[in-house]
This record gives sequence, structure tokens and C-alpha cells, in this order.
Amino acid sequence: MTADGEGDIYGLDDNDQGLVINHATGRQIWQLIVDVARAAGYAVLPVGCPVCVVDEVMIGHLPDQLRQNAVLVRDGGDLERAVVNA
Repeated sequence: MTADGEGDIYGLDDNDQGLVINHATGRQIWQLIVDVARAAGYAVLPVGCPVCVVDEVMIGHLPDQLRQNAVLVRDGGDLERAVVNA
């Protein structure tokens, strides 16, 4: 899937239902997730971590319980740090 790793992706055939990416390995996968989220207008909801958004405007569209701890991620490095440091 990426030059340095891979991941399982579910939901590619379900339009507008979101995606699930798990068993992700490598560092490039983090940037891929951010790129997909940005292109699709998705928030990233890592298990056990705050919700991550690629645009600050998205925070206002989140449910109250997710809005308080939302993290803005600009690139894959930001996303990786948000997940690893949670």
C-alpha cells in the first residue's frame, strides 16, 4: 500500500459511509490517512484518542463530546503524534 508499510482498508465500496483503516504499518500511512481525510472531508477517529480534523472549521461540526478534545492535524506527522501521544 505504501513504500514502507501497509494497512487494511474497509469501506471503499460504500459511498459517503467513511472508511476504516487498521493494521497500519510504516510512517507513510499517516500522511495517506490525512490526504484521504482532507479529500473526502472526513474527521479521523482513532480508537482511544481524540478526534483529529484536517481543517479547524470541522471542529464546529463535531458532536459536543468530541469537540472539546479535537486535534487539528496538518500532516501525517501531526496525526502520528496525536495517536502515539494519546
